[in-house]
Amino acid sequence: MEDKTRKHLIILLIVLLTIGGIFYVDKSIKEINYRNDFDDIVYSIVECSDDMIDTLNMISKIWYNALYKKADEETDVYTKNEKGYFYSDFNDAMANYYDSEQYLTSIEKIENQVNKIYSLTKRLQDPPKKYSQAYADFATYYEYFTKLKSITYSQSGMTYEEFTDEYIPLSENVINQFYKMQMYTSY
Repeated sequence: MEDKTRKHLIILLIVLLTIGGIFYVDKSIKEINYRNDFDDIVYSIVECSDDMIDTLNMISKIWYNALYKKADEETDVYTKNEKGYFYSDFNDAMANYYDSEQYLTSIEKIENQVNKIYSLTKRLQDPPKKYSQAYADFATYYEYFTKLKSITYSQSGMTYEEFTDEYIPLSENVINQFYKMQMYTSY
């Protein structure tokens, strides 16, 4: 009887160790996958933000040059008519840019990046315990990113000053938050 009990205990111990090992491996795999997704989204956001900032800088430059009739090789194609005169309404210059291949290509690229980011964000919803602070900091990073995205897509109802007062600090906040996020990434 004693041998039978010992065999049962050994089998039970082996089963418990196996189950424990499976849970440990499963937890480790989840943490590795989370870390990979986290790294991917942090860098995807900064890449997308960089493209948005480039677009916003161009919008700012065109808007300013159209308002103040400032000649510039890069913006004249949008701010001047075919006779070389500035448009009397800056909205004409803005419309030229919004209809341009440069802008449309930029927005298409940004939209593709945003879709990838949204998909990855869903995977970060339930962080492992050891990533809870990283996720909290990520939430701030993501908030700045979504605000930057909003102003990239629409400046409607804003003055030039309101636009620059909003997008410049947002750009800086996204970049600064990215530097903070780097402490959580494996790059």
